[in-house]
Amino acid sequence: MFSLRAIPDAPPVDAPPMCPPGIGHDEDGDCIPDTTDKCPGIPDETQPDGDGDRIGDDCDPDPAVPGNMNTLFVTFEAPSEQGSWNSIGAWSVAGDDYTNTDMTPFREDWTYRNVSEYAVLDEIEARITVGPLGTDDVKVGVGFYASGATPTEWSCSLRRIANQAPKVEAYANQSPSFESPLSPATVFGDNQTYTFRMKVDGTSLHCDVRGEGGDTGQATATFTTFAPGYVGVFTTQAGAHVHYIAVYTVKPPTAVSP
Repeated sequence: MFSLRAIPDAPPVDAPPMCPPGIGHDEDGDCIPDTTDKCPGIPDETQPDGDGDRIGDDCDPDPAVPGNMNTLFVTFEAPSEQGSWNSIGAWSVAGDDYTNTDMTPFREDWTYRNVSEYAVLDEIEARITVGPLGTDDVKVGVGFYASGATPTEWSCSLRRIANQAPKVEAYANQSPSFESPLSPATVFGDNQTYTFRMKVDGTSLHCDVRGEGGDTGQATATFTTFAPGYVGVFTTQAGAHVHYIAVYTVKPPTAVSP
């Protein structure tokens, strides 16, 4: 499933002052520029890469099998990135983040990057600071989404209903969602930062959420048929600051001859 290594607390996004000048954009602050970083969103100064596929072990969806690829890595330092997204709600590129400020109750505000669609065996990874958070049905997440007469959605989210404990929710299109607790529940709140990972694998959707405050949660949902969709982010009655979003394509299993 996932490489479930502990994700280290990230330093402030972009290269901190102790990094050499002129290295270029460095989203995770490990002093390795995004263009050559094997895990551009997760600080990994030593760049471990056990299978040698240039995807670091800390972000590789399958670190024991070579051949996986980073097919998308989007940061938001360029305001022109706004033109690549379709949005419901008050989403805007500003301050090196993609930010939503819409707190309309019970409305799901999707924004999806309408450049290319992604298919089964792809994984989303995103780092998001949540908040402000409302008091009713609050949700922040990532997923594959396709609009149309019958929209399709595969998603991974953090959800809190009223004053209940927060949960990690895995949703596979029209199939029932599956929820599991975020633990410890007391950490979830305004201005907390999370790394979301969602992997579509065969007929299962695996969700892994890790907070920089130490809270974690995993959930899995199943489905029968997968349809390609655009990579996206969504909120319900919650603000969000998306620091980056990435897509990794997993090498298909090798067929075994009889």
